[in-house]
Amino acid sequence: MPVHRLTVISIARAPKSTTNPGADISIRDWAYLIVLLRIALAFILRCSIKMATCPRISTVTLPDASQDVLFEDSTWFKTFGLTRSLSSLDEDKARSPPPTVHNRPLAQFDELDLVAKFGDRVTVSEALALRAVRETFARRVPVPEVYGWKHEGREVYIYMELIRGPTLLEQWGHMSSADKHSVCDHLRAILQALPRTEQDPSRRFIGMSVLR
Repeated sequence: MPVHRLTVISIARAPKSTTNPGADISIRDWAYLIVLLRIALAFILRCSIKMATCPRISTVTLPDASQDVLFEDSTWFKTFGLTRSLSSLDEDKARSPPPTVHNRPLAQFDELDLVAKFGDRVTVSEALALRAVRETFARRVPVPEVYGWKHEGREVYIYMELIRGPTLLEQWGHMSSADKHSVCDHLRAILQALPRTEQDPSRRFIGMSVLR
């Protein structure tokens, strides 16, 4: 072991070559080149990871928010929609409980796996964001499937999938510590995924409420 140590020291202290004065310059140039290559490879790798983990949502493919839209390729139209149409505006209002300060009017149709959210404070941007997130992140970010929307004066009606089951608020007090940590981990993954979504800077809609 001591022999190896002495060998390393002797090599480190070896005198510079006098037969090839340009040797030190060549070594230095190679060192710079290696550093530059490492920087370039790191940049390429970073760009590749960003492209893989930062999906882009193009507003060009989104429907016109000012028009009534029904997504006939959605699940509802392939099942219930084969024999009936979406609930009418009168049915939505009749089925909806009285709204509160914090809640928008909501009509729930259990027999149709359908929810209609409506009101003059409901915007189409919500439906667009839900549809874009569902298409972009598939099942990684679970959101209801949007079936379409309608306009009635200043009010917007959004038709979407009914998610059955108790709410997190109802279950939280009965959950184990492990289950709560699991829910928090899932929410953390969702909140980390959404900000990485690239949008057209001139037409941002996720996190915004600007479209009617």
